[in-house]
Amino acid sequence: MSTTDRPTISVLVITLNEERMLDRVLESVRWADEIVIVDSGSTDRTEEIARRYTSHFYVLPYEGHGIQRQRTYELSTGGWILYIDADEIVTPALRDSILSSVRGPGGRSGFRMQLHTWFLGRWFGRSGWRKEWKVRLFRRDRGAFDGRAIHEGARVEGPIGTLSGALLHYPYRDLTHAVEKMNRYSTSMVDMRLSSGRTSSAPAAVLRGFGRFFRDYIAGGEFLLGGPGLIRSTLNAYYTFLKYAKLWERSNAGTVPTDVARAPSHGPPEPRQ
Repeated sequence: MSTTDRPTISVLVITLNEERMLDRVLESVRWADEIVIVDSGSTDRTEEIARRYTSHFYVLPYEGHGIQRQRTYELSTGGWILYIDADEIVTPALRDSILSSVRGPGGRSGFRMQLHTWFLGRWFGRSGWRKEWKVRLFRRDRGAFDGRAIHEGARVEGPIGTLSGALLHYPYRDLTHAVEKMNRYSTSMVDMRLSSGRTSSAPAAVLRGFGRFFRDYIAGGEFLLGGPGLIRSTLNAYYTFLKYAKLWERSNAGTVPTDVARAPSHGPPEPRQ
């Protein structure tokens, strides 16, 4: 499709060791006018794969997801910004909706799209009240990224429209990968909350975990998805519990007791005969 009758589109991606999905992801946005990637020092084939699709590949020190996103924005030139993760695929229907919408946005500053997540052989977020919407497309002059280290997003000023089609999300290789990411992300969330003076307690961590399970499995309807729904709701509850348990540990119980510091280094005494 000719770009002469529509504004240009920059696709922004941040990466770190993303060879698992990157080829499919970038192939799905090959139609864009520009692809900008900011990498945090990958040691796998990420750079090799990325350079097949773009010359705009930069390696910059990691300072949090929000800052990395903002760097891709500053290095891009398109009139419209589409940002995706390195495990998300733009479907043809979504592509067509994006191209049509930027040609005639009708005064809208950005657009939201459906996110469909693949987990244990099932799609989540495709129907009913569990549809997941993300604002991932916005006009350059109407948006910017926040500075959060994780779960960052774009702040868009003005009306938001809705796109057809879906963004397909493949976040995990397997359950081991899921737990590893939750452990890493929960630590980043704790760092962010501690810096803003947040605290927690052991009971709060447990209650929030149970609350998340109820929200997803019962109120959110994931019980309708069988075993995958049960496992996903349980993992999300565990992730929520872990965030607040780590926050409690770091803010209330993270120091070494003084008696430990004074303890002898040669170990406990031998038992008397």
